[in-house]
Amino acid sequence: MRWSRGVVLAAFLLSCTATPAAPKGPSGPLGDVLSNAASYTAAGASASDARLELFLDATGVAKALGARAAEILDQVRKTRAAAADARKSGSAHGGARFASVGAVLGESLVPYYAEKLAASLDPLTKKSGTLPASPTHTTNTLSGKDITTTTTLDVTETLSSSGARVTLKLDWAWHTITKSAPGETLFEVNDRRTMDGGITVCPDGEGQVLASLDATTTFTGTTATENTTLDARTSSVFTGHVDDAAVLGSVTQTVQDKESVESSNVKGQHDMTFTMTYAADASGKFSSQPDASTAQGNLNVSDVSNASLAAYATKAAGWAIALDSTTIEPAYQNAQQLWRNGRCVMVTAPDYGAQTPIEVADQLKKQHDEEVDVSSETKFSVDLKHRFSGVVKAPVTAALSGDKKLDPTRVETTPSKLTYTAPGEEDNGATIQLRSVSKRGIGTLVIGFNTAAHTLTLNVSGKLTMQAGPFMYTFDVSVGPAKFKKRDATTYEALGPVTMTGTVAGLPFNCPITFTGGGTTGLLATREHRGNDSVWVVKRDPFAGSETVDGKYCLGAVAGPPIQAGGYGGLLMRGAEPIVIPSAGGTVSFNNTFNDAVPTTATGTAVGAIEKK
Repeated sequence: MRWSRGVVLAAFLLSCTATPAAPKGPSGPLGDVLSNAASYTAAGASASDARLELFLDATGVAKALGARAAEILDQVRKTRAAAADARKSGSAHGGARFASVGAVLGESLVPYYAEKLAASLDPLTKKSGTLPASPTHTTNTLSGKDITTTTTLDVTETLSSSGARVTLKLDWAWHTITKSAPGETLFEVNDRRTMDGGITVCPDGEGQVLASLDATTTFTGTTATENTTLDARTSSVFTGHVDDAAVLGSVTQTVQDKESVESSNVKGQHDMTFTMTYAADASGKFSSQPDASTAQGNLNVSDVSNASLAAYATKAAGWAIALDSTTIEPAYQNAQQLWRNGRCVMVTAPDYGAQTPIEVADQLKKQHDEEVDVSSETKFSVDLKHRFSGVVKAPVTAALSGDKKLDPTRVETTPSKLTYTAPGEEDNGATIQLRSVSKRGIGTLVIGFNTAAHTLTLNVSGKLTMQAGPFMYTFDVSVGPAKFKKRDATTYEALGPVTMTGTVAGLPFNCPITFTGGGTTGLLATREHRGNDSVWVVKRDPFAGSETVDGKYCLGAVAGPPIQAGGYGGLLMRGAEPIVIPSAGGTVSFNNTFNDAVPTTATGTAVGAIEKK
């Protein structure tokens, strides 16, 4: 007989809803349910597939097969385990093994489900999608003296995600048959199971992390004298509770289990609804047993007078609780690792296009490095957002490592502005860790500020025109490349190579006079703020450099006009100064007239190139 929701149960309430305040939790059949659940998860519990064992107990196979029962059941267990192992060795498993899963759930594919879901949270919250696995078919045969058992296993699975929700559906079908040497079927089992569950990795605004697991099991077993059926439907909803430090403190499980069994040993139905809360440690691992004082629910069986049915019901209901909680526990552990490491809450610095990285291993790596001027004040914004959906409202703390000052070091709401004050030396700076911790999760963003040392190379070219009485002198002058070096904390200096050629007009004869010259001219530069920009300001150094000039015409050598202070390179720089070069480098033009012994006009361009050391 197969039980369904439409069956009207001749139900008897075995235990009333337990009083939540009762320190020892429920007693009677509900207490037995909890006790049985605890036995499956207790340290040192035997690793077995309890659902299979409960079914084998219900079949009465031991009585039907007599002396052969032990050998047959041993072959059944071994061939099932071997088929499952062969399947897992050929599939993508991935992820760390959770010892408690294997210990509780034994040889079945349920440990595979638990570990696969947990291991998939990281990759599938990086990129949503559906990943159906190729169906697998495995088989194993074991022969004894005069009996042979063959088990086949067919498995399909589909892994998918949407945003922060990751789900896994696993469907597996076992067929096991034991035959005698003449070919007589001694025992045959069909076992069809599904598990369909998932977890939303990110806590909601109340700090709740929601997960669910629906499991179905349908068994049929046949011997020469016995036909047994078992149908089970279990559904669990989990609510994780995260505190303000983004730590999972507890998980509440509400489980509904409805089963029917029909054999010569046991016949009837039961249904159970149970709610209980598990404490969680810092890693997200559940306590081995729920807090008994939180347990409440009810268990109904179709025949309260049937001791075998009552015993089966408390064992099966206990297994349903242990199965679901143990299966989903690794997912909570891995989810906590993610929500505490930037998978949900993101700190952003919009001015720099920087935000919390998605990779767990990158949380403390610098996501942006901003160059600032010495002694400057830089204001920048900090904000919060959720990686998937919703608004995050939480404080942000800012920790400064290095020079010089950050204000404020905590903001209660976002978006907000922070101000970084840079040190007064080049090649110095700081790292700032922006961090938000709340029941929504932890987001971390690391950015840097530095007063990196730069070098300026300057090339100046132009024309000088000088009116000396009836004569007009014209000189083409270039200065550079002048490579500046730091002289002190605020000043840079350079000696720029100078080349010069010139002519004179207005002579009373037709024999041209030409001039050539060269040498060096001294230059000084400082870094300054002008508005919101940083610039290099270059002027001449009248006390550095040396130039020579030669003049020639058809009758021999001729003296040129008096060399001005600093030479012709210095004279060109006088007409160009101050040369203001942007912090990133650039070209500026000049056109100035001044009077130094004679009226002089300087026109030209200055090109500054910036190189970071």
